[in-house]
Amino acid sequence: MMFRLALILTSLLLSAASAAANLFNGSPSAIVEPACIDDSDAAFVVESPPPEDRFSLVVRHMGEDALDAKPSFDFGVFEGFPLTNLSVPEPRAAWQRAKSPQNADYTSAFQLHCFDAGFFINTWQFEPQILIDEGPHAVYGYAFSDPPFAYDRNPETDLVIQAEVEVPWVYRPQGRAIAQSYFQIRFYDVSTERFLQMTMLLHNNDGVEFTPYADYARNDSLFVASPAETNAVVTRSPYSAAPSVLPWTGLRFFRSQITQQNFRAAIELANAFCASRAEIADCVILPGRTPLSFDPADYRIFEFSVITEIFNADTGRNGISVGLHLRGLGLYNFR
Repeated sequence: MMFRLALILTSLLLSAASAAANLFNGSPSAIVEPACIDDSDAAFVVESPPPEDRFSLVVRHMGEDALDAKPSFDFGVFEGFPLTNLSVPEPRAAWQRAKSPQNADYTSAFQLHCFDAGFFINTWQFEPQILIDEGPHAVYGYAFSDPPFAYDRNPETDLVIQAEVEVPWVYRPQGRAIAQSYFQIRFYDVSTERFLQMTMLLHNNDGVEFTPYADYARNDSLFVASPAETNAVVTRSPYSAAPSVLPWTGLRFFRSQITQQNFRAAIELANAFCASRAEIADCVILPGRTPLSFDPADYRIFEFSVITEIFNADTGRNGISVGLHLRGLGLYNFR
């Protein structure tokens, strides 16, 4: 099975250039373009699903009070060091939320201003939780009330997610805590009525080089994970920065392009995973079917986002803090 799968994925990757949008001169069609948030009160969300049909910043597993305060401290910098590197305009309290109104030593904090969002996650300042298949995370993204199809019937149509991103701050004095930031797109297969997520890693302090793989999140759905680098399941645009294990200051443009050949390879990975995990509900094979459809035209997009997530961290020796700034998240079809 693994040898057959490797052959399929290699074949799909090699044929992608002949049936995909021009990587250097593709014609974009917006699904959702970046939007300026001017009402931050409605856009900050804690421990809840995202609101539909608009951009929002959702914080989970950092406490119900994670967004209770409106701090005036500049979380863009701290004692001359960049944290998020996003300094929102005065009055800062209109654009920032935190657990505490104090400075970055005492709280995590989150920022929204027009096309920009900032995350500062400080694990020493919220109680660790016992979580399954996920960690504390912040999500800037968009959810649909009427999910659009990911692809049309044109074999050269690609799906593209893009944003400018910087990760200027990571502090882990000891221990094994991991901070990772990634693109995520959540799909729904209308033919099998099942969800599939794809994640494309932009930063991970523990490493960014790995082979794409499929797995299952018990609180969610099947997913396929890969670095935001050209491989079987995603294509890095020639205009895009590469994923990084190190933090960096200054916005870099990232564009992940998912050709239909890439998408079929992701489905193949998910279905192959299911072949050995028949006990998972999403892996139950219907008569004469596979767990997921191989036709990209069967998939709708429920949401897309940039996420920063923490693993293996606590308030003691395994603590970590991370800052991220993003601008101009958008989703497109390229032809």
